[in-house]
Amino acid sequence: DDEIEEGKPYIPGQEDDDDFEKVIVRRPGQYDLILIKQDENGTQLNSTATFEVNGEEKQVTGYLVIADDVEINKSNVDTADVYTIKEKVAPDGYCEFGGTITITVTKELTEEDEYIVKSVDYTVTNEDGTEFNTEDADVYLSEDGNIYVEVKNYEEINLKIIKVAEEDKSITLSGTEFALYEFVGETSDDELIDVDNVSSDWKLVDTYITSDTGEIELENLSRTSEYRLVETKASEGRLIADGQWKIEFVSEDYDENDESIVAIGDTKIKITAIGNPPALTITDEGAIQIPNRQYYSLPTSGGSGIRAFYTVGIVIIIIGLAILFLRKRVYIVRKK
Repeated sequence: DDEIEEGKPYIPGQEDDDDFEKVIVRRPGQYDLILIKQDENGTQLNSTATFEVNGEEKQVTGYLVIADDVEINKSNVDTADVYTIKEKVAPDGYCEFGGTITITVTKELTEEDEYIVKSVDYTVTNEDGTEFNTEDADVYLSEDGNIYVEVKNYEEINLKIIKVAEEDKSITLSGTEFALYEFVGETSDDELIDVDNVSSDWKLVDTYITSDTGEIELENLSRTSEYRLVETKASEGRLIADGQWKIEFVSEDYDENDESIVAIGDTKIKITAIGNPPALTITDEGAIQIPNRQYYSLPTSGGSGIRAFYTVGIVIIIIGLAILFLRKRVYIVRKK
């Protein structure tokens, strides 16, 4: 077995051999790394997004060859190629893909003396480095020898929340504070989120304070994510909600008898109470109303109302003393 020198098209000593069966053309292997943007149906999305690839920003409209004619040869076959890909700006009207995709490409020299891609592995991680599973990104080695990265974007969803008084829903409440969390773990449960010690399974999306009209806007929500809305501070004179709300977006296939699923325009939303929060209602305009119960307060001091409370209290005390006196008297008579 004659050794083939790197970059030489012939076996040494046989350059002038007329037997072409012995001529070996040694070309280094190559591959392209191609990024494809897709919508939720897997159709190529021909709107511009901004990605960061190995620290360098790139504009992607539909698709982009982000690594072109990458050579595999003797000098690098034993070293894996690593790529990190993160979407920085989503196409207009779409939610940003939140994870960082890390791709590891291993290579090998086959028994047929061909340099090829051996395997392609990838992970998707959150900002804190924890991994999560998602069907919205896929990386694979195609039969053409190239590596394809498919990243889905979903049309953004916005929800309007209005805080109202439980006793009169025409009264809106300002100053109520909320936090919205997105589930990024493996398996969700229905445990309350401890806002003072939030699990790594939950990522804080944003915090909100209701306006003078009692409104907040939950913007750029992903159709494939699970969210948890938490009331962290009630309006003045109101009781804070005794629980939280799980928010999920429903596909076309769902149980029409499920009363927790509501329609806001063309969007189907499943809202589940965690704990015992107030029931939500949907307005004709498609906003979600959350009522707040007021603190029970005594009538103003000095008014007729407070005198009634005093009168009732005194009567109760007199009745109690009378019962106690009669019991003692019966006991004394029996003792005699």
